[in-house]
Amino acid sequence: QERRPERPGTYFLIGLGMTYMSYSNAEELWGEEFDKESKTGTESDPGLSLGIGVELQLVPGFGVFTDIRYAIDYGEYDVVTYIPVRFGLKFSSKRQGAGR
Repeated sequence: QERRPERPGTYFLIGLGMTYMSYSNAEELWGEEFDKESKTGTESDPGLSLGIGVELQLVPGFGVFTDIRYAIDYGEYDVVTYIPVRFGLKFSSKRQGAGR
């Protein structure tokens, strides 16, 4: 039996989230001069993200994926936006062709 090449699958990502950030030795810009005072702390902020991903099955039970998102975190004093990119391996223990 001839094996057909697997086609990549696409998926959308939409979600709410919570981001935990830790910072130290931050410098704040006040007017035209930097405040050299050392600042440390942590912050947890709610956020929203939208993105798209692609997955490809290489052999039964094993594949790869990548996705990219546009994330927005709503902090107490500002809004932080960033674009995380993920690459990974996907494993499955599901048996292919069972019951045929």
